[in-house]
Amino acid sequence: MNEPPLERLLERLRGPGPGTPAATVPLRLAGRPVQLRFGSAALAALLTRSIRHLREEGAAPPELTIDCWTDDLGPAAVPPDWNRTGLTYLESAACHLTWEPPEGPLVIYDRARRHAWMRFATVDSVLNWEVARPFRRILHWWGADQSLQLIHAAAVGGKHAGVLLAGPSGSGKSTTALACLAGGFAYAGDDYCLVEPGRPPRVHALYLSGVGNAQTAHLLPTLRERLLSAPRMPAQDSAKHLIYADEVAPAAVTPGFPLRAIVIPQITGGKRSHLHPLSAADALRALAPSTVLQLPGKRAEGLARLGLLVRSVPSWQLRLGEDPRTAVDVLADFLVTPAGSESSLCPS
Repeated sequence: MNEPPLERLLERLRGPGPGTPAATVPLRLAGRPVQLRFGSAALAALLTRSIRHLREEGAAPPELTIDCWTDDLGPAAVPPDWNRTGLTYLESAACHLTWEPPEGPLVIYDRARRHAWMRFATVDSVLNWEVARPFRRILHWWGADQSLQLIHAAAVGGKHAGVLLAGPSGSGKSTTALACLAGGFAYAGDDYCLVEPGRPPRVHALYLSGVGNAQTAHLLPTLRERLLSAPRMPAQDSAKHLIYADEVAPAAVTPGFPLRAIVIPQITGGKRSHLHPLSAADALRALAPSTVLQLPGKRAEGLARLGLLVRSVPSWQLRLGEDPRTAVDVLADFLVTPAGSESSLCPS
């Protein structure tokens, strides 16, 4: 599809917006003012639950406005030749669009207007996945325009710096992040965050949400009751429960921190956890697939930014022991160790 027809299609699908919004929510996201406008209070309550720590009243004009509302997304709303199963993705020089039939959201981002739109069929069609990590695609596209990289990684830290915990599902990333949350670390996210380049790079928090399953609850007894009583994620993640960091340890929630290192957890079954140096190439192989492939568009630019990131900070493999609390101790020691003397943390 060439650009002019796509632009005309986007203009029609954007529509007039929600009119007078039922709720307007100002945010400070990665240091930038963002405004959310909702067509109903119920939709606002769902989609601001995990980003309420970013709310900030201010007079600065928003650098991004997101209109979010419910509408009929039936056959009349989209072209008849679009797939009725799977993901539809379209892009032009200025716009990105995704649609997930039959009731998934229609998402549009317009770079030139600094505006995005997100339309759900009904409030009831909003899954816990969207509640936990709202506006991911929009923030991915918008972030790239701001030289920010949305990264599939947890982020935890100490007083002055923190680490990214990255790796595929099942690597122990989320369990380690929740163990750090329960252990008094600063918490900037369980699954996604924004990273801004610099010397050092800076991690910006996005979501309060965290997920864990029955095994996580078994390994982290202080969180067991809260995890097992929490709502479940959608069918594909039916064994995972959704909790919020501000309900577990409010003082741990942070807007972000300077990045000290990239840490790649690996379950080993040993007694204790240990850090071992990791090459930049190995860190990129662990970090890139889930970060780059999970979200459509901007993939070449994203891979280039990840390449720069792994060359700008050291990377470590965290070999996880049976008790995730030993990983908390290892990371705590690492974060108070002066930069350049980390080799003393590696067992002989």
